[in-house]
Amino acid sequence: MGFLAHPSVQRATDGSGSPVAEARRYVFHHGTQMLAPLFSDPDLTTTTANPMISDASGDFGLCYLMAGEYTVEIKDQFGVVLATHANIRVTETPFPIVFASTADLLADDLLSYTEQNDHILAAEGQVLTLQNGHGSFEVAPATSADADFTTVGGVHLYARADTSGFVTPEQFGAVGDGVTDDTDALLAMTQFGRRSGFLNWRGTAGKIYTTTRTRIFASIAYQKHFYNGAAIRNIRGTSAVEVGQTANYTGIEFPSVFDTQQEADFTGGYYYGETIATVASGQTDITVTGATSNVGLEPGADVLIYGFSSTGVGFPPDPRVFEYARIKSVSGSVVTLENPIQNSYNENWPERSGGDYGAPRIISYQRPNFVGVRNLEVHDMWVKSNPNWTTPVATANDGERNGRLTLSGYLQATFHNLRTDGGFYISQGQNFVGHGVNNRTSCEPDKIIDRVEINNLKTGQIHGGTIIKDLILNDPQCGGYFNLAPCGRLEVNGGKITADEITAHMLDIPSGVGEISLNNVEFAARSASQRGIVAGRQSTATFTVVSPTQLSIATDTFYSSAVSRSCSENMVLYKDGFPAFRLSQMPYESGGVLVLDGQSLVDLTGSETLSVFTLQNLTVKDPKITGPYAPLIRAWNNPNYQSSQEVARVDSPWDGDTFVEYNDGFFTETDPYLFTHFGRWMLVERIFVNVSQPYTGAAANARLRFRNYSNASASYCDIDLTRAGHRIIDLNGGHFLFASDVGSLSGNSTPLGIGRVDRTILAGDTAEDHAKWTLRVEGKRLF
Repeated sequence: MGFLAHPSVQRATDGSGSPVAEARRYVFHHGTQMLAPLFSDPDLTTTTANPMISDASGDFGLCYLMAGEYTVEIKDQFGVVLATHANIRVTETPFPIVFASTADLLADDLLSYTEQNDHILAAEGQVLTLQNGHGSFEVAPATSADADFTTVGGVHLYARADTSGFVTPEQFGAVGDGVTDDTDALLAMTQFGRRSGFLNWRGTAGKIYTTTRTRIFASIAYQKHFYNGAAIRNIRGTSAVEVGQTANYTGIEFPSVFDTQQEADFTGGYYYGETIATVASGQTDITVTGATSNVGLEPGADVLIYGFSSTGVGFPPDPRVFEYARIKSVSGSVVTLENPIQNSYNENWPERSGGDYGAPRIISYQRPNFVGVRNLEVHDMWVKSNPNWTTPVATANDGERNGRLTLSGYLQATFHNLRTDGGFYISQGQNFVGHGVNNRTSCEPDKIIDRVEINNLKTGQIHGGTIIKDLILNDPQCGGYFNLAPCGRLEVNGGKITADEITAHMLDIPSGVGEISLNNVEFAARSASQRGIVAGRQSTATFTVVSPTQLSIATDTFYSSAVSRSCSENMVLYKDGFPAFRLSQMPYESGGVLVLDGQSLVDLTGSETLSVFTLQNLTVKDPKITGPYAPLIRAWNNPNYQSSQEVARVDSPWDGDTFVEYNDGFFTETDPYLFTHFGRWMLVERIFVNVSQPYTGAAANARLRFRNYSNASASYCDIDLTRAGHRIIDLNGGHFLFASDVGSLSGNSTPLGIGRVDRTILAGDTAEDHAKWTLRVEGKRLF
């Protein structure tokens, strides 16, 4: 025997969905007009009428049949066909009951835990299915207190993942028409994920799921999102002013670690950081000098350890030293980590403008019921803008915030084919990889991230970039780079930069980037005012020489000079272009002043004005400069002649002999110049120049000049670029120069602080006229 359980044939309704009384339900053997025998009992002993007649509510009585396939036709009392359902299968074992939608399922009042007339028995563990592959449910025990749903008839249900472990938004009641609010459905789906410990879900092509909750996907450790051609939209408010100027209530945001405004349960937040005592790298025990109770420092808590913040923007501010960790145990004031710390922290690091930054601290973001993302995998996500926003794009930053995605609080996150109508903000996490990222306004990797790698990025602008250890961009297409500071390493391979919003130069990298590598990048000049690829800077301050191994400076002076923006354990300070002092550790406060320990490289006495290069190591290889203004572009645009290295290759060893090479170097502008950083990290002993292709233009004065950084008007030596051949300039006097070359470096017994190499050419030269030359500088590495 089998039970006629198909939900679509249990009630007669008209075209508007209203119940039809005295309707007839005909059950035929499939493919025939032969009426099937119906029974009122499961043992098939008592027959009942076929057709059956609906009651005043349009409901038909229960019936049983022989196992097989049937066609059901429902007509009103005048013979008008209301519905026809073919291929209804009845089996001798319970068969999944199919509903059109979750809403229909939850509105059902026929399913019951007890077998009775006009009700369908719902057995614990029985599977109920939605049409179109939108998911299924399992009947929960009648006493269940943790069910995901309960029908009108009182049957408790668990959402059920498919055989691949995935659920759907429709399974939890989402409509996905881009207008109807799907917040409750998405909340139910994420609550299912929290209960399971992971959330794998897939969307339906063409649908737009909506929400008014920004942090809808918070507090689930393991997540996989497959949009499959669907999109998601935040429909909260009509402008950034209305929903809040911060990112808190706009777009879609994965759990925010440092969220001062918890939007709802599970959405994150942090405990304010407590100070810690001095601790060396490699240790697992940290002594907390502040409180350990009521601050989230407990076994299993994810924490951030940071210190030596260089600015006070946001919280935590921009620390020069940081790392993520997890607590293993807590005993009194001692916190034991699962793994040894990577950095050393000094409790005397300088405070500035209060306790938000300065001395090292430990922060827990393990708020009750909040869990950071351990692994996040997202495919084909599209964050759509809210069409109800009425504020112009230029007002209140709407263009960037409307349709923005914010990602933070993650250990590992991988995105495939991400599209946002607004910006994309990556923050506060460890490792992010993007494959195909398309943002209408900007992409901003920013604030306390170990590594960001994006392949095939298309965006208006790369923005922010503060406190990232490694930022790697492969084949980016963007308008420019803006305010990337301080960032440990920036590497760009291929791609195109159009510098749409920058006027003086192609890239705006203000300070603090330790290493920049631009390889095979196309720079499209859009304006005659864009005279260089990037502008370099230096920061200068006056220091007191305490001893050959120690300097001091007032803390406020140190910060106001912006030297702190480039501070690192091995930072080198320069005097008149010469390396003068190398740090051995981060500066610290003692006796009311900031102390810098290290080693003097030249004689320093009394009060000395010293500088640090904010761009510490730049390599540009095989650049391609295009557009009508390309002939005007040089690698460095620097009216204050404060810059760094261009088109260089540095050998790999960090000790002993070293060298820098320029291969086939040439300049493309009248009286161009660049500033090397030879003297900043090496003691120059010997220079080789080989002019492989002499200059053939109209100008007679085509020369390659070597100048001391501190005296740009006086050159040590000029190389005649109109004459091919090798030259040698040696610190010890072993020179080989041509008669048309001018000057020499003989007699200089101190290391060379070469800070400027330039060429003087009159206007009118062409690419064909350029000299090609190779420059090799040899010496001893300083650090």
